[in-house]
Parts: sequence; C-alpha cells; structure tokens
Amino acid sequence: MDNVVDLDILRPDARYVRLGGNDIDVSFIPCAITFELEEVVQEMAKLSQADLTNGSGDAARRGFELAIDLCALFCRKEYPQMTRDWFMANTDVGQIGTFAESIKAALVQSYQGVERYQKNPPKAKAKK
Repeated sequence: MDNVVDLDILRPDARYVRLGGNDIDVSFIPCAITFELEEVVQEMAKLSQADLTNGSGDAARRGFELAIDLCALFCRKEYPQMTRDWFMANTDVGQIGTFAESIKAALVQSYQGVERYQKNPPKAKAKK
C-alpha cells in the first residue's frame, strides 16, 4: 500500500472508571452498542429534570433504571458479569450517576469526532 489513512488517530485518549475492581474505558463507544446506547440516552432525555431532581416517584425510578441499563449495556461485552442485577447489588446511586454521565459524555464526544472527521478527513500518508 502506498497511501494509508490512519483512522486510529480518531480514537480518543483512554479514560477509565474503576468499578467492582474492573477498569472500564469510558472514552470509547464500540460500534456494536452505539445505537442501543443512543436509545437508552434518548429515553433518559424524555424524563423531566424536575422529576429526576425530586428523587421520588415514577420518573425518578425510571431514570435510575435507565441509568443502570446504560451502565450494564456498556459493560456487557468486556465484563458480562456486570449485569443489571450486578449493578443493583453492588453499586450505589452516586456510582451509577457518575458512570452514566461518563458514558453519555463519551457518546457525545464520539458524535463530535464523526462530525470533525467529515468536515476535515485525514490525509493519506505515504507508507515507507
């Protein structure tokens, strides 16, 4: 190959969350779960911020359940033992909230990376 477009440069620097003794890279969203993650995030966005802040009622419960689903989905491939039940038994509200926000931030960063690439794709480099 004479020219190589290095797509590895599009991958963000690793950022890890440690949970249950597992180091989870929250900077990278694998293609296999992108659309499922987006569906959960969209469901979360439908909930009223006032209801979530209140911390009680059906909306708060649904928001918490969606955050757990988001975390379990994110861990599914690399840490299959980290299921919804595992999160319910082994984490607290603060851990779930922080982890879910990290995942949502990575999803947004991923979309921004795609936009930047589309506007200014990397040039092929001559391979020696």
